[in-house]
Amino acid sequence: MFMFICGPHASGKTSILRALERDNIITGCGYEIGKEIFYRDKGQPDARDEDFEVALTRMELERDMKFAKMPGVSVSETWHPGNLAYVAVRNPKSFKRLSAIMRTSPLIETAWGIKLLTTPEQMHERTKTFSGNKSWAVDFHSRVGDKIDDCLYELGLMARTVTVDTSGGLERTIRLVKEVIIDRCMG
Repeated sequence: MFMFICGPHASGKTSILRALERDNIITGCGYEIGKEIFYRDKGQPDARDEDFEVALTRMELERDMKFAKMPGVSVSETWHPGNLAYVAVRNPKSFKRLSAIMRTSPLIETAWGIKLLTTPEQMHERTKTFSGNKSWAVDFHSRVGDKIDDCLYELGLMARTVTVDTSGGLERTIRLVKEVIIDRCMG
């Protein structure tokens, strides 16, 4: 079974995945590819062109092939709906093209997800990556977060996505995510 966790920057996606791995709740894990590229290239996440979006999508699709063969429960951070939300903000003219490519994933028809709700105030408080420019980070990533529902609908994933509010703190959010996974996958 494959699932994804998406949400705006600083919503706890990576911390949740680490906890799921640590507690052996999942058998496969994929961290946010876009974040990996950001740290590798030291680029600006709001200044990426369509070629970057296509390359990132193809990397995600390659990883999907591996997840499709994995036993147990695999989970990916951000995945196609989160990546498409970035496209919607920084390259909106590419939205339909990238959406069509993403829908070729072998996981798209069976994937289910968790969307994390996080306020701009929480993002401002939690961000470490952009601690030197929190105002920019909150503005940009709030716009990305605002597009996630549109992207879930676009990819046909909204009906298979559970929303979790992160305002109760990380430990509560991890507990809620674990409950959802156990209910969906093991219940």
